[in-house]
Formats: sequence, structure tokens, C-alpha cells
Amino acid sequence: MILQTILDKYLQDCRDKVGVVTEDPKFRVSEAGRCHLMRYWKRMGVEPTNPIEVSSLRVFEVGTIIHRWIQEALRESGCLLAEEMVVEDEHRRGHIDAVVRWDGKTIIYDFKTVSPSRFSDAISPSRNYRYQLYTYYLMYPGQVDDLVLAYICKDDLLIAEVSLLQGDFQRELDDVKRDWEGLIEGWIQGREPFPNPDSPVECYGCIYRTKCDTYTPL
Repeated sequence: MILQTILDKYLQDCRDKVGVVTEDPKFRVSEAGRCHLMRYWKRMGVEPTNPIEVSSLRVFEVGTIIHRWIQEALRESGCLLAEEMVVEDEHRRGHIDAVVRWDGKTIIYDFKTVSPSRFSDAISPSRNYRYQLYTYYLMYPGQVDDLVLAYICKDDLLIAEVSLLQGDFQRELDDVKRDWEGLIEGWIQGREPFPNPDSPVECYGCIYRTKCDTYTPL
């Protein structure tokens, strides 16, 4: 298992280089809709009590490799307007995976690489996934005709696309605005928020789970 040992050590070393959380000047758009307390502690620079496991780092790296491959394909097709586009304001910063121009429409894409067992999640995206894309919509400096969450099966690159600008999406946009407003107002006032995870699964994967008084093991 020479290669596995080398790879795991490499990933762990990369994690440890950024493992000590320094004070982040802004909230991360990629964490929109997730627990307010976790996001607050991260911005405060609180040291994680439960660092990301190496096995999870391998999964993340697979996602990064696939994302780059898709972005390259979009560039070659001539329809890519932007990749890893930075959007930010006084309190938030995020990176849009891809902005695509297709059939006269400007589309914001967010890629989620998943296992075959999670491919069915495309039917009902999590709060975090939805709020992340809606935040990009609110922060993008131009007209957006569609928001698409692209689930990519890591085994065979099969893709399921979910459009979020369907039906009464304005109601959820208002929810996203209120979510950010509450978090940012607490930050300005120096008021630590209460934990509000979307599900117990979110708590299980939290880097502060054993620090949080409300955490209950699955």
C-alpha cells in the first residue's frame, strides 16, 4: 500500500498546512444554509475539535479533479463565460464553479460530485446546496437566466441537472436573504448564534461537533 500511504500523507500534510483556522475575514458562500454557529466559529477562527478525516479529503480531491475536467470541457466548447468566479461583499465571499452562455441564456452552475447511492438526491437538493446557489444569484453582477445544480456521478460521470429558478423560487430567495441577514447581524453585534443545522447528518460531519453542546451522535 505504498501509493495509498504516500497519498494519504500528502493530503494530510495539505490539510495541516491550513488546518489551523485563522480568522477568516468573511463568511463562505459555500456554507450558506448551514449551521449559523459553525459558520460563526469559523469566521472567528476557532480551532476545530474534529478536523476533516483523510478519507473525506480523498473524496474532496476526486470532486476537485472532476470539476476541473468539466471546466476544461466547457472552455473547449466556447460556452464558458467564467470559472471559479469570485463574488464577494463586506461579509461574504464565494467562488462560482461556472457561468455558461447557452442558447442566449446566462446560466450559473454549481457542481456536486456524488456517489451512485447519492445520485437520487438530485430530486431534493439540501438546504445548503439551494442556499449556496441562490446566494450566487443574489451576488452575481449581471443578469442570470437560470441557476443549475449539477450532480455528477463519480463512477461514470452521468449528470443530473436541477434548475432552481422554477416555480415560486422568490419565496426561497427571501428565506436566503433572511438567513444571511440574521447571521451577519449577529456578527456585527458580537452575538454568538444558536446552532441550527439542517439535519443530524450535518452535525455528524461538523468540525466542531464535540465542542457543540447540542451535538448528539448518530
